Amino acid sequence: MVIKGNTISFNALYNAIPPDPESMVTDFWKEKIAEITRDFLPQPPPNFLQQGTIVYTMFAATVHPQEVEFLQKHLGKRDAAIHLEEDAYGQASTVRAAYADTSGNRIHHLYHFIRYQEETGSIPHNVFEFGGGYCGMARLHRRFCGPDSTYIVTDLRILSCLQYDYLSTILGAEAVNIITTKGQAIEPGKINIVPLSLLDSTKGVEAELFLSTWGISEAPKTVQDYVIEKNLFGAKKVLMARQGTCGPFPAAGDIENMVDGGKSIEIDFLPGNFYFFK
Repeated sequence: MVIKGNTISFNALYNAIPPDPESMVTDFWKEKIAEITRDFLPQPPPNFLQQGTIVYTMFAATVHPQEVEFLQKHLGKRDAAIHLEEDAYGQASTVRAAYADTSGNRIHHLYHFIRYQEETGSIPHNVFEFGGGYCGMARLHRRFCGPDSTYIVTDLRILSCLQYDYLSTILGAEAVNIITTKGQAIEPGKINIVPLSLLDSTKGVEAELFLSTWGISEAPKTVQDYVIEKNLFGAKKVLMARQGTCGPFPAAGDIENMVDGGKSIEIDFLPGNFYFFK
């Protein structure tokens, strides 16, 4: 089934995508995905960005003043406010900060990109993201880099459905391509959603920047080895963030070994968490 436009129900889209490969999912994420699937089928609740598991695993509610000050300094107050304005869809919990009705997560996502830009000189227009959550980063990248940019995001089945629902609603279905069958191809100039179960069979998966903020560090070592085998899908530039090695994520500390060169930086307001830039 090839999806053209937002013409299929969330439940039907979920059923069209093959199940997640169990060997590529940690026990932690198997549990969390079961909770999200239970709550989001047949259709996500209107306030899905306030759902408990989403908030716990992928929505940073805390506003860090260091991030706000950094964004206003490097973007200017007007542009920072434009990019930080939160979308209504999903009913994210918002605060008034930097002259915008925004969220801690929107601030956090924009900070990743602008911090990377300041460290490396640019934000590439062609991105492969491993582990996109509900696709807040993809939404920001699209509006920051424009419609000539190509974005590829891979994630677990229920999250791929959520990504399509979210992005096609706020950006329009014409901006999004979701892979639901083997042999489909990446479409330039769109955000391409590739379920992990179809990643191997999707044509044209390559990018300038490999991006993963706490996604690849929360994956099993087998997944990290798979990404190395794929040569980071052709990407020469890297933006990753990770926590320290811990019980649920024993391979978190290994991600820096995936890349030659680059720079590891501890995130000063998130002790025990690190960026890796190249």
